[in-house]
Amino acid sequence: MKKQIISAAIASALVLGAVPTAFADTTSSFTDIDNSFAKDAIQRLVEAGIINGVDSKHFDPKGELTRAQFVTLMVKAMNLPVDTSSMASNTFKDVVGWAAPYVDAAYKAGIIQGTGANAFSPNSNLTREQSTVIMVKALQTVGEIKGTGVPLTFTDADAISDWAKSYVAMAVAYGLIKGNPDGSFNPQGNATREQAAVMGTNFLKSAEEVKDENKPTDPAEPEQPPVVIPPVTGGGSTVDTQAPTLPQDVTVSDITETSVKVSWTASTDNAGAPMYKVYINAGQVFNSTDGTSMIVTGLTPDTDYHFEVRAYDAAGNMSNYTDPVSAHTVARPVAVSNVSLSSDNANNPLLAKVGDTVTLQFETSEEVIKLSNFKINGGNPTSFTCTETQEGGTWISQATYVIDESDPEGAMNFQINVKNAAGTYSQTIEQTTNGQYVEVQKAPVLSSVTIASNNANPAEATSGDTVTLTIRSAQKLLKLSNFKINGSNPNSFESVQDGNEWVTTATYVLDGTDPLGAMSFQINVRNEAGLYSVTTEATTDGSSVTVNYQGV
Repeated sequence: MKKQIISAAIASALVLGAVPTAFADTTSSFTDIDNSFAKDAIQRLVEAGIINGVDSKHFDPKGELTRAQFVTLMVKAMNLPVDTSSMASNTFKDVVGWAAPYVDAAYKAGIIQGTGANAFSPNSNLTREQSTVIMVKALQTVGEIKGTGVPLTFTDADAISDWAKSYVAMAVAYGLIKGNPDGSFNPQGNATREQAAVMGTNFLKSAEEVKDENKPTDPAEPEQPPVVIPPVTGGGSTVDTQAPTLPQDVTVSDITETSVKVSWTASTDNAGAPMYKVYINAGQVFNSTDGTSMIVTGLTPDTDYHFEVRAYDAAGNMSNYTDPVSAHTVARPVAVSNVSLSSDNANNPLLAKVGDTVTLQFETSEEVIKLSNFKINGGNPTSFTCTETQEGGTWISQATYVIDESDPEGAMNFQINVKNAAGTYSQTIEQTTNGQYVEVQKAPVLSSVTIASNNANPAEATSGDTVTLTIRSAQKLLKLSNFKINGSNPNSFESVQDGNEWVTTATYVLDGTDPLGAMSFQINVRNEAGLYSVTTEATTDGSSVTVNYQGV
């Protein structure tokens, strides 16, 4: 099934040299590709929906390519299934946002590995040898390839990493790469966007060749008897002039943002099984198939299309056009980016207490309104605004939420659900772009309080002994000015995390002026959100320390 999907994507992408009407204006607005050696490749991939410009006017051909951008290009070229239900990678902790579904699809297909433990480094630059390895691994998913023994004649072949040499050799054998005009390969150099476009088109061509090389044969299939075609009256040769019958029951299904599956019932022909052509909007032709369905790719989201099918035989005889069937491609979800969450807490914008206002901010390329299932911590936002920036082209939305007593302690959650003026919805977004969240804190609770001295008898202390007050809580604690031990400030105060709780210690050194008898203390602390504890003056386990200057 994988090979069939890839074959359909390749077949459709390769015919995009003749630009369909639906794509006629896709690249005409780029002002920076006329002098690029990759202009034709850029146009082909943009028209096929495999690569995009950096904005509506620029492609930035000399710009360096990130690992996430190249993997996305390859996943689109291979037509791999992409699960966009989550904007966080299931495999790599450092991949969040738009690239996550593509990186996961590539990892599942076996064409990439990470750069470390649960890391992919999506924003790092991609070297030429790294991009070559990814392409070859992608080509291997199409079918068996050879070429590991091809000699590497690049002037800098010795600079190619050992782990990459066999892949570079196979890439040369299949025409994926050719090197630079000066004979070098520059394996450690960063790949550029125009180089990626050329590599992408080379991959599509090579993948078709590999598919043909690996086309299965059935030795058990009986040889078909030759078809005897009656001679044409009045001539001295036999000529097939009979067209196949009209394909029947044309339907469309599996409609996505950029593809439609067209199916039909087989035609018959006097000279064997016919082939078929699918016509889009009475113009663009998708050649060819001997099956009874075709996945038409490279379409524009939220667009009407009409499809017709014709059968033809080896002699070139064509059936009539079928009646057109229509399909409307799925609208592309509203893209949400740069999601952040912060509070107006005076001490820490990543903490919030009752009464603090938390702001959820994100960007879109168009004005949006919130839907009823837009939630912050399970509740409706207090306010929602969407404002265009002065530069234009970017809209910043802000939703605020005021923390109250009903909000539970811990990390806040949210669900961004918006739509544009056309009624197109965004995907549900539940994660921030930078992975940071706001934690709701309530007043600190002291789960354990103990006191002991470093004396041989921890329940007694004399001059020079150190007494330690130990406090356990679920939050980090900060000392207030009225935190006292025996009426004085502690000599030291420290709050350290220990697993799921925090251990806070305050020490006090006796100097001979402390009165005899049981020591006293007043624990007054606050958490990082600024909430105070209740003053505590007793231990939870009954421990105490008595000052005694004699016989200790």
